[in-house]
Amino acid sequence: MSADAERTLEEFRNRLAKEAREHQVRFDKRVEAIGEIYDKLVKAKQMMEDLVSAWTNDDRQKFRAVQTEFIELQRGLERKRIYLPPSLCEELNRCIALMWRMAVAAGIWPGVDSPQHRQKANEAFMEAQMAIQPGGSVPTMIAQVEAEFRKALGETTS
Repeated sequence: MSADAERTLEEFRNRLAKEAREHQVRFDKRVEAIGEIYDKLVKAKQMMEDLVSAWTNDDRQKFRAVQTEFIELQRGLERKRIYLPPSLCEELNRCIALMWRMAVAAGIWPGVDSPQHRQKANEAFMEAQMAIQPGGSVPTMIAQVEAEFRKALGETTS
C-alpha cells in the first residue's frame, strides 16, 4: 500500500509540475505579446503626434512612415491576438482605428486645395490635434489599453 501511495503521489507531483510549466509558458507568451504590442502602440502614437504637431505640405515622407508604423502595429496585433484576451484586442482595435483616423486627417490636411474640402479637412485636423493632447481621446484610450494589459498580467491599477 505504501508503494501505491508513493506512486500516486509522484504521479500527482509530475502532473502539477507539468501544469505549472504549461501555465508559465502561456504566461510568458502573453507577457511577450503584450510588451511587443504596447511598444508598437506607443511608437505609433508618438509618430502620429509628431506628424500632427509639425505638419507641412511636404511631409508626405513622414506620413508614409506613420502609415508603415500603423500597418506594423496592426499586423503585430493580428499575429499576437491569440495570446491576448478578446476584450483587450477590441480595445486595441478601437485605439488603432482612432489614431489612424487622426493621422490620416493630419496627413491629408496640408495638401487639400479645394476650399470646400479644405474646411472639412481643417476640422478633421483640429480634431486630431485635440485628440493627442493630454486628456484627449488618444492618451485616454492608451491608458485604457494599459489598464487592460495590467489586468491581463494580474496587476492592479491605481
